[in-house]
Amino acid sequence: MTRHWTPLSLLGALLLASLCWWLWPREPELAVTPSAPAAAPAGATPVVGAAPPLTADVTAPVQREPLRNEPLLLHGTLTRLGGPAPGRTVQLFAEVQLVRQTTTDAQGRWAFEVAPGSHRLAVPFVGVTEEELTTFPYRGHRHPPLAAALVQDAEVTDASVFVALTLPTGAITVRALTASTALPVAGANVALRYGMHELLTTTDAAGIAHFEDLDPMNHSLTVSARGFEVFQDGIELDALNPRRHLDAQLTPVGAFDLRLLDDVDAPVEISAAMSAVVTDLSSDTPVVPSNIRELRDTPRPKVLRFDDLQAGRFRIALRDEECGEKILRYLPVDATDPIEVDIPAGAVTPIDLHVRYRAYVRLRAHDRSGAMGDGVLAVERLDEQMGTLRILPAPWQRGSRSGDTHFDGYLAPGTYALTFTSGERQYRDTLVVTRENVDRTLTLPW
Repeated sequence: MTRHWTPLSLLGALLLASLCWWLWPREPELAVTPSAPAAAPAGATPVVGAAPPLTADVTAPVQREPLRNEPLLLHGTLTRLGGPAPGRTVQLFAEVQLVRQTTTDAQGRWAFEVAPGSHRLAVPFVGVTEEELTTFPYRGHRHPPLAAALVQDAEVTDASVFVALTLPTGAITVRALTASTALPVAGANVALRYGMHELLTTTDAAGIAHFEDLDPMNHSLTVSARGFEVFQDGIELDALNPRRHLDAQLTPVGAFDLRLLDDVDAPVEISAAMSAVVTDLSSDTPVVPSNIRELRDTPRPKVLRFDDLQAGRFRIALRDEECGEKILRYLPVDATDPIEVDIPAGAVTPIDLHVRYRAYVRLRAHDRSGAMGDGVLAVERLDEQMGTLRILPAPWQRGSRSGDTHFDGYLAPGTYALTFTSGERQYRDTLVVTRENVDRTLTLPW
């Protein structure tokens, strides 16, 4: 039986065939790699209008954009004075927040792994405190950023961004001048401090001192010279003012050096027991040596230094006026009458005081049985001009004897009267002292 296709049935059949074709599973297509065309036979004539031969694509692949959170490398070098700056801290900030920090290697290299975006690099200058390390980049900080560190921003979009950092350097010149005359002060001590660091130098003949290769930051300056008040000031170096000059105006004051000379003009070592009594006559106040702590050192100093004095007249003596009597304490040397000197301002005046050595004397008293005498020994110096001078006992001997001696101390050359008193009994004797030490035992007549 012959079937006749109507247009409607023909359209349905076509739709069903198309659906089966789309749903029918197919084998995966094999990738076809174009190959180079075969070489034309020798002597062949090229075909005019033929397609050009296929060639391989040798261009570099296009670098893809990094993912948003993929680590990137931000690295570089740090130099100072034309060479690498090893061991310096390099900090990484996200806006005002300190994120990480590292230290440059021997070649001044540093590196951070960062996320894409804007970053701030900071290199703190030497001497910046720990607090400043985390506060200087903040907006509104009272110090400009370059006063505390080298700061540089970097935009990271590629896989590796290189930043070359160079630390600026500065210099300070100081000139020490006398405030009243503007004359230079040579040999003044100049100290420049920043953080925990300190640089020391002295002024030359023109009163000038130089400091080079400084980090831009705040510095504290101190200029001192004997005969002048101490000068102090602050100096700030930054990128806009890397070199500064300062005139230090020094106010003159009085100062003098005191030496004790023996009978052959040789300086005598000065102990704490030999401290001179120096009095400012304008105010009738005692003056203490500036090197008083050295008097107990070994070897002892041979000069007493007096500083920061008001210009005027001073009295110098080695005598003690205790109890209203002129007495000679246990000093190794003896001096003549006190001297008075005028001390000017702006200079160090040398003063020599001539002294006589005193002998070291140990005296004891024993009775006839050889036992220590129970009593008190009085020692008095017989002087033709000044009369009798009582020699006070040592502080530990006042009111009682100590150890196996009744007298133990220094006596100047001369003649002394000895009086031993025990109850109502007394024993008198004399003692002649030269420069030789004395160790003597008195035999009591009872």
